[in-house]
Amino acid sequence: MNNHDTDVRGDSADALLTAPTEIVVSGQRLTLDSHLWRDFQRGAPATGRPLNAALDVQALDADAFPPGWHAQRAWFIKQDETWTAELTAQPAPAFERGAHLTLGAQGGPHWEPGAEVSTIVLLRGPGGSERYLRAENRAIQRID
Repeated sequence: MNNHDTDVRGDSADALLTAPTEIVVSGQRLTLDSHLWRDFQRGAPATGRPLNAALDVQALDADAFPPGWHAQRAWFIKQDETWTAELTAQPAPAFERGAHLTLGAQGGPHWEPGAEVSTIVLLRGPGGSERYLRAENRAIQRID
């Protein structure tokens, strides 16, 4: 793989957890924010709906996201358990458009609300470049 701040080889949890929390691509600093939740609202099963994630890759101090870069896969790691998910692009709120890549994942495991999860995203860019980016220890929210 090309252009890693940290050399992440394979998809093992230990390797993925070495991914940096900030990277630089095309001269722009990128960070990842991860919002995780389970739905327990009326109409949901008593055990709650599966884990969902909203991810925001932000280009800091920039007006636009680096051209040609996208994300298609993420890993969610809770202690010794890992959920791998394909990502879908989500519309960004009007005030965040431009320097953000907004993504979502649905249908995850039934991990308990309050559990802390690390999220790792694989970003792909021009010329086949691959970079990993991590958001550390985000608590799963319970939506009632």
